[in-house]
Amino acid sequence: MKLVIKIVLLFILAIFIAIMSGYGNGHVILLVSKYRLDLSFSTLLLVILVIYVILHYTATFFVSIYNMPRGIRRYRQNATIVKSRNYFNMATNSYFQQEYQKAYNSALKSISQDVSTDNKLPVLLLAVDAINLMNEDNTKTSVKLDKLVNKLSTNEERKFVFNELSKINKTKNNKLYMEILTKLGY
Repeated sequence: MKLVIKIVLLFILAIFIAIMSGYGNGHVILLVSKYRLDLSFSTLLLVILVIYVILHYTATFFVSIYNMPRGIRRYRQNATIVKSRNYFNMATNSYFQQEYQKAYNSALKSISQDVSTDNKLPVLLLAVDAINLMNEDNTKTSVKLDKLVNKLSTNEERKFVFNELSKINKTKNNKLYMEILTKLGY
């Protein structure tokens, strides 16, 4: 609808300019050294308008080229976040369907994809509970916990997760939480 209104306004403006240019008897003379250019006033206005439109679209083109890397970066970050959330949804569904190995694997993929530290904690807790419910021997559990801790890339993430797990461990007192806290080492 906006496009139709813009086109109608453009036609009205064109008709108005055509009518007004018939009444104008203005004359413009441009002198540059030994050259002389005689134009009617309406032709001069039309030339100025065309130059403005060309400069405007040229500037818009270069600005969009300049901003293109930022747009690509934003698109990739959004795609990564969506992918991470899809893995988290798969992990949650698998967890509640009692498919704990699949939940653990999806949680690992979600942690490695996500860029936000806040989103990693719920995924980590889901993975730890899935490990706990798999009822495997201690060496397999330790290896899985190592993989989980290694997915936390920065010290800031590790410290954040350590602090949050410490709060949870005070209420649950779970041996897996204690083990992962020692692996984080803060």
